Amino acid sequence: MSQVAEDTKKLKDYVDTLIASLEKGDYAYVKDGYVGDNSGGVYDGLFQSHARKIVSKLLSLGYVHTTNHGFGCYDWKFYKEIDL
Repeated sequence: MSQVAEDTKKLKDYVDTLIASLEKGDYAYVKDGYVGDNSGGVYDGLFQSHARKIVSKLLSLGYVHTTNHGFGCYDWKFYKEIDL
């Protein structure tokens, strides 16, 4: 399997994990701009380098978010729409 194919699978699996969390009623976090260790966690360089694409995907599925940006770091906290 090529490196691009492996990375694509990792990204799709990660997005699926985020969606599963959101559908259970939990929050899902996407982060960018942090120094990573490439261990596969949320700080992984692969996920961060595609953070904006992940954010776009979650937005296209109707999830909403709050953001926190500062000093080159970006944090998105996604959740299902809250009905007040």
